[in-house]
Amino acid sequence: STLLQATIERLKTEMETTGKRELFDNIRCFLIENPKSSYTEAAQRTGLTVAALKTTIHRLRVRYRDLLRAEIARTVVSPADFDDEVRALRASLQSGGLQG
Repeated sequence: STLLQATIERLKTEMETTGKRELFDNIRCFLIENPKSSYTEAAQRTGLTVAALKTTIHRLRVRYRDLLRAEIARTVVSPADFDDEVRALRASLQSGGLQG
């Protein structure tokens, strides 16, 4: 989805401006996909402890959700449309419609 891609790009840019692009590249798979690596493997790649990695991923997911909501809000006219769009996006993600 263009909406999801735009959100990922905004998040990547934010991480880049804080000097954390490499970290983002190593953990972005934990945002919306089923990662191919474990937390332990990702922690080893990033030099973080598993606990620190989980905290970082949690914060990144929260920020991703906030950015996604902002992107959705930019595309709708009314609050009712916003709720409808969020429901449609969730349904599509749950059915696997936006993966790949």
